[in-house]
Amino acid sequence: MKDLSMKPVRFLLTLTFLLGVNSPLVAQAGPTMILDIHSAGGSDPDNLTPCKDLLFFSATDGEHGTELWFTDGTTDQTKFVLDIYPGTESSEPEQLICLDDWLLFVANDGMHGKELWRTNGEVSEIVKDIHPGENGFDIGLNDDEPRFTPMKRIESTVYFVATDIVHGLELWKSDGTPQGTAQVDDDPLGSYISRITLLHEFDGRLYAVYNWKFLVQSDGTAEGTLKVPINYTNQDQIYGLHTVSDQLFVAGLFRLRRGTIFKTNGELMTRVLTLPVGRWHGAEISDMTAVGDLLYFKRTLLEYHSADDWATAGSELWRSDGTSDGTVRVTEGVNEVFGEYEG
Repeated sequence: MKDLSMKPVRFLLTLTFLLGVNSPLVAQAGPTMILDIHSAGGSDPDNLTPCKDLLFFSATDGEHGTELWFTDGTTDQTKFVLDIYPGTESSEPEQLICLDDWLLFVANDGMHGKELWRTNGEVSEIVKDIHPGENGFDIGLNDDEPRFTPMKRIESTVYFVATDIVHGLELWKSDGTPQGTAQVDDDPLGSYISRITLLHEFDGRLYAVYNWKFLVQSDGTAEGTLKVPINYTNQDQIYGLHTVSDQLFVAGLFRLRRGTIFKTNGELMTRVLTLPVGRWHGAEISDMTAVGDLLYFKRTLLEYHSADDWATAGSELWRSDGTSDGTVRVTEGVNEVFGEYEG
């Protein structure tokens, strides 16, 4: 059973952050419940997303299941948007993203499966039935990995991963209209079956990781969707993208689970450093964060037990300026520079 004891506090704090200190909610003296949405239990508010001076979120009132709501921070203007999946079933709205005057989201109405929807708080409708029938287009769901690839907005276009009747999971885009919702390209890698695992914006363009191994950039057209060349071999997995100033950092596992940092300007992906480890160890890179012109990240050391058994053996804070010499471990205020692993 979910622990809902902290839900009202987290909800209130998020409203304060998203709506601002001048909202009617924050102007009141102390924490106050906006509306008792589910009088017989917790409403479980989730997916909090600001759009057009409103905060949209999913919640359940015990009568309609989990559906879409909005609030301006007052009781009178905290409202149920639409019973998308009629009755007590839940449409499970997710991947909420604001696009100009509309909120785009994914929901299941019980007839079309999960599809792309839009609402302005008054009008709610399917943008496009991408995969006709009851199954839906499973936005962002990877066949071999039980995870979702979140939608990514770049200016007035939202990019997402979807499948129609003809193609597998491919890159799609939408401007929030049926005519402006279309597949970008049918597999820019050629003969590979696409598994798009990451979407990221850099320098006004979309960067996507295909099959965990290949970095693809796109301007939203088939002609402008191209694989980014790499000057390194033995790549195994790309699992992190992060922008720092004018550089896009790429984190992955290479050469027997060796954590490696790359960077790119969109034309070529070059290796910065393969993090040093011992003979029977590997390393993973996570929690990438930009501070000024530096990238900070956590290196987790992995200890080899067998091919399918790598145990965590501690973690450390590192930083990088995009150069090999400038990629160092941060320890007790002293930067200790490690040489590259040559094994």
